[in-house]
Amino acid sequence: MKYANDIYEVMRNKFLELNQAITNFNIGSRIRSLLESAALAIEEGWFRLDTMYQGLFAATAHETDLDLRALELGTTRRAAKKSVGYVRFYGTPSTVISEDTICSTDVDIEPIVECLTTEAKTIPAAGYVDVPVQAKEAGESGNVEAEKVIYLPQSIGGVTQIKNLYAIAGGAEQEDDELLRKRIVLRWYELAHGDCEEKFRSWALQVEGVAEAHVVSCWQGPGTFKIYVWSKDETGKLIPASETLILDVEDLFEQRNIPCISFSITKPTGVLSDVFVHLTAASGYVFTTVHGNLRNAIISFFNDLDVGDDLIKSQLLAAIMAVAGVEDAKIGNPKNNVACSGSETIMLGRCNVVSDEWETQHVIW
Repeated sequence: MKYANDIYEVMRNKFLELNQAITNFNIGSRIRSLLESAALAIEEGWFRLDTMYQGLFAATAHETDLDLRALELGTTRRAAKKSVGYVRFYGTPSTVISEDTICSTDVDIEPIVECLTTEAKTIPAAGYVDVPVQAKEAGESGNVEAEKVIYLPQSIGGVTQIKNLYAIAGGAEQEDDELLRKRIVLRWYELAHGDCEEKFRSWALQVEGVAEAHVVSCWQGPGTFKIYVWSKDETGKLIPASETLILDVEDLFEQRNIPCISFSITKPTGVLSDVFVHLTAASGYVFTTVHGNLRNAIISFFNDLDVGDDLIKSQLLAAIMAVAGVEDAKIGNPKNNVACSGSETIMLGRCNVVSDEWETQHVIW
């Protein structure tokens, strides 16, 4: 990208090479105004050209341009999704709960989340009925914890209480550029029948509401894959997928039935941590001969973490520096130590190793 000031300087210097009779280039002079006008027009051309160039590649395209890159692979940006669940209505038998009845969280506590019933139901002799509901607005803001939907804005005769016994979940924002770009890259693995783990991760990420997936191969022998699935909460933090989302992923894998391959789609009990390493190879070593050992060292480090163990960044760096052929390394991600609860295990997500000698040469797994 070239800017107007730089373009003007080049034009002025070139003009002086051809004609030294004009020396008044002060602000407001005719020749300066003429050259500045041309420079502004050229800057606009450079901007449009740079935008077009960036839009040619999935790695740099944004918004509409990225949508077009995805469409070339038969992929589209996922729309925002409404969360779903059930609300239990207590009250007098034979009381009818109409479709589109509004129920909400406590109106005295922000944010207020409203849901609509999606079916008409009648309270039976048991005195309660579970009614399917859907968030009024699409997005992660519609996800509600268990026992938080307790209020009826418009009272219903015969209904004494309402409550969602389980979380209302599955709400997701419109897919952002980062996740769409990730799926585009993984789509290439799928089309090329590349690494199975990448292919199956690509499949899982195609399901609406899935924000991240981690594939473990041979978890019960050859041909068996365990797939952990995450969604996001209203703050954008990765959280274990809901039971509904797990079923959605299972349905997709069943539809793409692969002989002699079995899958276990499960809710993770771990914290996913991506790793980015900037590597300097020692004298006598090259990047391509070091990254294999480095990969094994990082995987081994994560496998040695027990339930409840925090990821200590200095310990990860020590494991990396112990690899033969590593002269120096900088960890770009994680930026700090990663803590987890006593019931969780930290798991390795994506790992990107970049060579210090060749910035364009890197390995991702």
